[in-house]
Amino acid sequence: MSSLTQTVLFTDLANYTEAVQDSSRQEIRELIKSHRELVAHTLQIFGGELIKEIGDSFLFLFGSARLVQSSS
Repeated sequence: MSSLTQTVLFTDLANYTEAVQDSSRQEIRELIKSHRELVAHTLQIFGGELIKEIGDSFLFLFGSARLVQSSS
């Protein structure tokens, strides 16, 4: 049986609950969308994969911990 080592990255917006307590639903959606766009750019550059979104948090998987840029 072979094994594979991969890297897991979990992001979370700091102080999210406090930051959005007086925000509208649309403002919250825009904040999360901005977060998604920011990390999507990083995923594209370094070849990561978005595995799951959990509220203001994102779970990513990378094939390596080494800094290897994708050819895209």
